Amino acid sequence: MSRAPKTIVFVTHGIAEAVFLSPEVIVMSSRPGHVAARFTIDLPARRDLSLLGTPRFATLAQQIREVALAHSTEADA
Repeated sequence: MSRAPKTIVFVTHGIAEAVFLSPEVIVMSSRPGHVAARFTIDLPARRDLSLLGTPRFATLAQQIREVALAHSTEADA
């Protein structure tokens, strides 16, 4: 049996959830939606909850939050 690589698209509004679960986070803009930014999540592939309190996790989440807020509309708030 051969194993082909798989891609999973996970849609969430939870920034911490996205950083914790993903190797890459793509931030979409509000209407009309387009890719606002891509972030490579350079955290260990095997993650546990202790990662949530690390400076690198906080930095990534903050960077993503700033881009998401810059590309949102008041209607989304």
